[in-house]
Amino acid sequence: MRGKSSSSEKPSEILLELNNLFQMGLNTCQYFTMILGYVNTRTFEVVMSIAGHPPPIIVSAAGKSRLAKGGGFPVGFFRDIGYEDYSFSLNPGDRLYIYSDGITEICDIREGDNSNIVMDFLLSQRDQSISDVMKNFREIIRSWNKKPELDDDFSMMVIEAGDGKDQGAG
Repeated sequence: MRGKSSSSEKPSEILLELNNLFQMGLNTCQYFTMILGYVNTRTFEVVMSIAGHPPPIIVSAAGKSRLAKGGGFPVGFFRDIGYEDYSFSLNPGDRLYIYSDGITEICDIREGDNSNIVMDFLLSQRDQSISDVMKNFREIIRSWNKKPELDDDFSMMVIEAGDGKDQGAG
């Protein structure tokens, strides 16, 4: 996309532009999944659009978990398909976990709904630091995998909502 910029600030419209730029051809079967969005760091309002990627998991400070809404085809599958924007707010102490599909593929080895397996684990780690959650998650994924190497990528990003006050030094 060098030299090309989007005139939109809406994640869904940017995904549509990317989708139309990166179409699969007869000789290529390349596509990609992604989540595109933004978080207001004062209000912790999240706006995002999902293209074939597993939906993020929200673990609340109150001890509940749920999948964020959203879904859509991977970028490159079909020309001119629509994507939707989804908005929600995080409360202080809530965590938003965005993770790669390699994690859900590893969880397919286990019986049951793979997103529930991940969600249950993350909820059980609610009182742990993010650093400890990541370390513990890496260990449990490796134990579920039962192979010396992972077949796919393994990545996770965590956003934890603060109290909305400016944390900078000014």
